[in-house]
Amino acid sequence: MGLLLLSNAVLLLFLGWRTLRLQRLARMLAEQLQTVRHVPYDEAPDLERLLGSGERPVVVMDILNALELASKQSWFADKLGGLAPGMIRTLVYDQTAKVISRELVKFGVQAQVTVHRAA
Repeated sequence: MGLLLLSNAVLLLFLGWRTLRLQRLARMLAEQLQTVRHVPYDEAPDLERLLGSGERPVVVMDILNALELASKQSWFADKLGGLAPGMIRTLVYDQTAKVISRELVKFGVQAQVTVHRAA
């Protein structure tokens, strides 16, 4: 009976210690996530500075949830998004440009759809 009580106490201590470690890890990951969310891609670019203020109208689209879109399309993108978010964003923008080009043709729109990398 004493051995059973001792083994339960040791197991309880181990599980408590493990829980504390996991809570600490969860806090650390939450802080890192907040840092990642504030990368420059999350902010709208200054279009006046990038394009000027000429007479020619230009349609600009900024995909704010590129990593989320990629992770919905591919489990690989979900795993790679944390390691190479720039590469995933590039793939999402390139794919988006192709889809927009195809859809505009359906409506008879003659347009040049290109992806520009802002500074």
